[in-house]
Amino acid sequence: MIKTDSILAKRIYAKEYRESDAAIIDKVVTVYAGLFKSVPTVPASGLETVIRELAARKPLPTDAFRQPDFYKDDGPLQKIIKEGWIEQLRK
Repeated sequence: MIKTDSILAKRIYAKEYRESDAAIIDKVVTVYAGLFKSVPTVPASGLETVIRELAARKPLPTDAFRQPDFYKDDGPLQKIIKEGWIEQLRK
């Protein structure tokens, strides 16, 4: 919503945070809109972080750290992209 309807996002931000300065509202919405990807993917660095946190609780094989993409399956995400589901969310 923040990328597709910035006017609504600005109104919501102004109301929820009781902000009346238009320059601040514009800046916040612009910055936050840039943080969100169009298609939500998991970067390798994110997987590495999860693997390290798991390793702190339970010993893992050293191969787990060398191949974080081994644990990643983009198949379901690619399927809904191909079917146009993500594009429908933007409408």
